[in-house]
Amino acid sequence: MHQDTKVRMRELLLGFIDTRTTDYADEPMWVDAARYYDPDYVRVEFETVFTAHPRIAAHGDQLRKPGDSVTTTAGSTGVTVTRTGSGGLEAVDAAGDRYPAADYAGLVWVFPRPGAELDMAAWFGPELDRDIRHCGVGSAVLYRHEVFRLDMNWKTVMDGFTDAYHLQFVHPTTVGPFFHTNIYKCDRFGKNWRMVVARKGLEEFRDAEFDYEAFTKYAIASFTSYPGSIIALAPAHFEIWNVRPDETDPARSVVDLWFLVPELPVTEKARRFREKNWEIVLRAVRDEDWVVAKSVSDSLPRGGVPALVLGRNEKATQLLHGSIARDVPWTWDRAR
Repeated sequence: MHQDTKVRMRELLLGFIDTRTTDYADEPMWVDAARYYDPDYVRVEFETVFTAHPRIAAHGDQLRKPGDSVTTTAGSTGVTVTRTGSGGLEAVDAAGDRYPAADYAGLVWVFPRPGAELDMAAWFGPELDRDIRHCGVGSAVLYRHEVFRLDMNWKTVMDGFTDAYHLQFVHPTTVGPFFHTNIYKCDRFGKNWRMVVARKGLEEFRDAEFDYEAFTKYAIASFTSYPGSIIALAPAHFEIWNVRPDETDPARSVVDLWFLVPELPVTEKARRFREKNWEIVLRAVRDEDWVVAKSVSDSLPRGGVPALVLGRNEKATQLLHGSIARDVPWTWDRAR
């Protein structure tokens, strides 16, 4: 992040720690449970939301040389993204339609609509764009990429990425002990947001000599591009997540994880360190977050819970669902 943002976030988070409060939304939000499972709704949501916003398609290392290509999706359409001889990008579907594609912050982005404009700096806005450009992700290298296909709605996956309250309860032995539960700051930028969560130890460094270069040791930040692309900063690596519905079944989801590091390991000790961090991420997300998410996803269609309440301390989750509700207005006839 930019230095100005770090200074401001440190002051705000210390204030939250001291007063035992956090960054609250104005009021709770109710989300109709059918938005997670109604087959007609999830199809319309997919066709509406995921054809109208940019998404991460690859890391730049996957398209390093002219002729390198990856296959991805633009909405429900398969698209091949290729590095051209001039160093640019070309995204084309089987019918020959061309989709906007761009390099930004070391990542390859596509817009799932032929002929549209794609300006990622404008999409994020000046402040968020500045933070992304200063966070170091643009110079990081790809250590590993994995794709997960999950039997749950994409929103249950995103709910876990947008909530700082669950850390000590869902992750008691993995990442939970490193964080102040429910101490975070969330700022909205259009449909996008920045979320900064306090780590244990921040409260011990209050003097003017605070090392802002080591900010991620004391607070981690994530930048979310609506609806489901996330740049997450950790002390020793970056996690790039892309969450979307499965194009063949929108009730299911597909998640990409690009694990980036400042430099590739050249010693066995360095390799073990990277592997340990990778395993911690998998344990926390795959074995803990997604187990809870699957339980929620499975229980909602049974009809016992007509709506979910998002508390005032779930501000980022409210931003996500608020944007979805505005993009896809929908009501259900409960008398049927």
